[in-house]
Amino acid sequence: GRGFYEMDKNNIAPRVAFAWTPTNRWVVRGGYSKVFDRIGHGIAANFDAGSSFGMATVLSSPFGAPYETTPGARFVDVSTMPVTLPAAPLGGFPQTPPLEAGVITSSIDDTLVTPSAHMLNFIIGHDLGNSYTIEAGYIGRFGRDLLTRRDMAMPLNLVDTGSGVDYFAAAGQMIDAIQAAGIAPGSPIGAYAGFPSIPYFDNLFPDAAFGGFTATQQFARRFNNDGPDYITTLWRADQFCVPGCTKFGPFSYFAQQYDSLAALSSVGRSNYNAMILSFRKRYSSGYQFDINYTLSKSEDLGSNNERGSAFGNYGAGGYSGFLINSWDPEQNYGLSDFDVTHLVNMNGIWDLPFGQGRRHAANVGNVMNAIIGDWSVAGVGRWSSGFPFAVINCRSCGATNWNLQGNAVLLDPNNKPEIGIVRDAIDGRPSVFIDPEAALDFFRFARPGEAGDRNPFRGDGYFTADFSLSKAWQMPGGGQRLRFRWDVFNVTNHVSFDVDNLNVFPDRSGFGRYDGSLATCDARAGRCMQFAFRYEF
Repeated sequence: GRGFYEMDKNNIAPRVAFAWTPTNRWVVRGGYSKVFDRIGHGIAANFDAGSSFGMATVLSSPFGAPYETTPGARFVDVSTMPVTLPAAPLGGFPQTPPLEAGVITSSIDDTLVTPSAHMLNFIIGHDLGNSYTIEAGYIGRFGRDLLTRRDMAMPLNLVDTGSGVDYFAAAGQMIDAIQAAGIAPGSPIGAYAGFPSIPYFDNLFPDAAFGGFTATQQFARRFNNDGPDYITTLWRADQFCVPGCTKFGPFSYFAQQYDSLAALSSVGRSNYNAMILSFRKRYSSGYQFDINYTLSKSEDLGSNNERGSAFGNYGAGGYSGFLINSWDPEQNYGLSDFDVTHLVNMNGIWDLPFGQGRRHAANVGNVMNAIIGDWSVAGVGRWSSGFPFAVINCRSCGATNWNLQGNAVLLDPNNKPEIGIVRDAIDGRPSVFIDPEAALDFFRFARPGEAGDRNPFRGDGYFTADFSLSKAWQMPGGGQRLRFRWDVFNVTNHVSFDVDNLNVFPDRSGFGRYDGSLATCDARAGRCMQFAFRYEF
C-alpha cells in the first residue's frame, strides 16, 4: 500500500554567491540559497507510537465523566443528553475509526511536501587599518511549506443561505446581544422572552423553537450559560440536538468520526529579516575582540510544531504551535516565540603586557617573569531584549476549536497592561505585569472564529557575562608550559526570568507569575566557577 504521504521529488536547491573588493579596504559579499528540511524519521517515530489506528490507537474517554467536574474544567450536564458511546475498535491494521465516538486523536496529512527556506544575505565590510574592521549587512530567511499542526476535523463555519451569514459571524451577533441584554448566566428561559431574533439560528435550527420560545432565544440561553466555552453550545446542538439540530440533521458541523483530529501539514510559512553590525579587532598587540549587534524580526504561523504531544503545543506564545482556526490560518501569523528584537554579544582576549617578550618588563629574569608574566584575561557577554508571550484564553474553554482554548483578545490593541519585573509580587515570586490584577481588565475572552492575540507582549530580557583569568609558566627547554585557569560564568549573578514558565491563565490563581528562570550555567540560574590546571606541549 501507499505510505503516509507521497514522495516529493522536486527538491532542487540552487545556491549562488558573490564577493567583490572595489578597493583594498572595502568588500561586498552576498548570496542566495534554497534549502530543504529533512523530515521523516521523527514523524515515523511519533506516529508509530500513538497516531495511527491499528498500529497504536488512542481514544478520548467519555465526555463529562466524573473526573471532569473539577473546578474550572469544562463540564456538561450529561443527564440532559444521551452519552452511550460505541466500544473501542478492535486491534488490527488497517483500522477504521468508529463513528460518533467523540474521538480526539492525531494523524498525518497525506499531502505533505518537503519544507523549504529561501536564504539571503548582503554584507559590506571595511578595513579601518591597524587590524580593526567593521561590517554591516542584511540577513533574511523565508520558510515555506513548514510543518504546522491543524485540526483536520474542525467544525464547519456553516453559512445560512437565507441570511447570508456564517456561523462565526452569527455567534458574534449572539454574544453581542446577550451582553447588551444584561441577562445573567443561569437565568431561566423566561428571562429571554424579549430577546431579539437572529435569522441564522431561526433559519438553520427550526427544531430548537419550542415551548413558546424561538430558536434564537433557546440558543441565547445555551450560549450565555456555556460562555466563554462557546464551542460546547455548538457541540451539544450538533451531536445531541440540544436545544436542536440543524435542518440538515446532526453532525452538520462536526465530523462523525472525530471531535478533533490533529495533523501535521506543510501549510506554514515564516519570515525572518535582520540587520547586523559588527566591529572587531583581529589579534595583534596582545588582544582581540568582537562586538556584534543584531536588529531582527521573526514571524511565523507556528513556532512549536514538531515537539511534544499533538495538542500540547503551547507555551510562552500561548497556543503558538497549532492553528486555532483551520479555516483562517493567517490569524495565527505573528511574532515567533523565539523572536528577539535586539541582540548584543561581545567577546575578547587580552594577554597582559607584562613579562618577557611583552611591552613592559620585557627583560625581567625567569623568576620575576614567573610572577608577572604570561597572564591573560578573557570575557564573553550577551544581552538581548525579551521573548514574546501571550495570554491564554482560559482553562478548558474553547471558542473556535473543540480541543484548543486559543488566546485571549486585547480590548484595545493600542492599550496594553504595563510590563515589568515586580519581585515577590505573587506568592513570593516575580510578576511580569506591574499590576497583575488590573492587567486582567485589558482582555476579553475569544469568540467563535477567533484565535486570539498571539505574542502581543515581551517578557524579561537576557543578560550574562562570563570572565576568565589564566596564568602560564614556561618550562625549561621551551615549547612546554603549565597553565592555571579560573573561569567564572554569570559574573554578576544576574537572573533572567523565563516567559516559557509563566502563568498566563487568567482564570487560575497566580496570573502573571514567573515560575522559572533562564539557565546561565549548569542548567541553572546562578553564578558558577571552574578551575583548571593544564600541561601544554
